[in-house]
Amino acid sequence: MEKMEVKILDKEQITLNNFSKLKFNKITPVLRGGSKDKKYAVESNNGERFFVRIADIVKYHRFSISYFIMLKAAEIGVPVKQPIEFWSNDDNVYFLTGWIDGENLNEVLKLHSESDQFQLGVKAANHLKKIHTIPVAPEHCLYFEWNKAYSNTIEKFTKGYRKYGPKIVGIESFLTFMDEHKYLLETRPISYLHGDFTEYNMMLESNGELVIVDFDGAFQVGDPWYDFYRLASSEKVTNFASGLVYGYFDGDPPEHFWLLLAFYKTLDAIRLVTISRNNDLKLRRRLTQIEYLADWINNIEDNITPTWYKVCIET
Repeated sequence: MEKMEVKILDKEQITLNNFSKLKFNKITPVLRGGSKDKKYAVESNNGERFFVRIADIVKYHRFSISYFIMLKAAEIGVPVKQPIEFWSNDDNVYFLTGWIDGENLNEVLKLHSESDQFQLGVKAANHLKKIHTIPVAPEHCLYFEWNKAYSNTIEKFTKGYRKYGPKIVGIESFLTFMDEHKYLLETRPISYLHGDFTEYNMMLESNGELVIVDFDGAFQVGDPWYDFYRLASSEKVTNFASGLVYGYFDGDPPEHFWLLLAFYKTLDAIRLVTISRNNDLKLRRRLTQIEYLADWINNIEDNITPTWYKVCIET
């Protein structure tokens, strides 16, 4: 059979039939997602579909940990894109997984009732709890201190905002809040993280199975509660977010969870508004999110539980 070649980045050709025991006869670009990585749907000779992700070699370490976490997650029953192969050459790193026939949760969540959105959040929480039980391999946490690692991130992003960020009323109160609550980082446990656990990285299959995808966050080991930092970024997903929190804790969370969540979300808001400074559309969106978050942060001493959190269980 003639080998099939695929052009990547207009510079390099890879021969699909050389990097796997599988034989491929079709490749289609996948254009969704904000990552700069190249993504492809590939089809084998017997009609089976797979997903290939190709990134710069600088991501080798991150991808290797992602692959490890996905393998372990699959072993304990977390529905993920089945990891199949992981390899690299001098320029790129390659990640081959199974294909998911489903819909992106962020696109279909609004079609469900409030109670169904809540239950989807509970289902996602059960998957996240399992991920957080995976024992961290020594080579992935040697000399790792969450307090130090995240404190370095705080310094990086606050300096970036002060130097480059647009001057926004209310941001100083965010910075003050972080200064006053850094102590929360001191005694946190560590676990493997998804790193970007939102409705954007989940797929809903026709049988109702919720599949977790894209284990590629900035942190892959850290405080397990950090996996909530993208929670409830808008009013459109608060029922799902409420179910995620409720399901993770098997009820209402402890009060210090809300403080840590506010802490993590505050820094993320500062980061996002800084990197969006040259894009008016994105900046307007970030400002709306900041306003939404500020209502909670500025009144957190009076009401530590955010107003969006509500238990929605049909009886």
